[in-house]
Amino acid sequence: MAKLNLTTCQFQVENTAQQNFRNISRQMRIARKRGAHLAHFSEACLSGYLGAEAKSLRMVN
Repeated sequence: MAKLNLTTCQFQVENTAQQNFRNISRQMRIARKRGAHLAHFSEACLSGYLGAEAKSLRMVN
């Protein structure tokens, strides 16, 4: 039976796709070196979350 090695990745999501892409790429390289075939990331980790740039919840409303 074939095996699938899965890794779950987590990092602090920033408000720019460029920074998030660098974090994702770095974690994908690390995962591959550790034998992962598939990497799982949180939703919206590339684009960032709505309000991530807000300094308080009052700015989101």
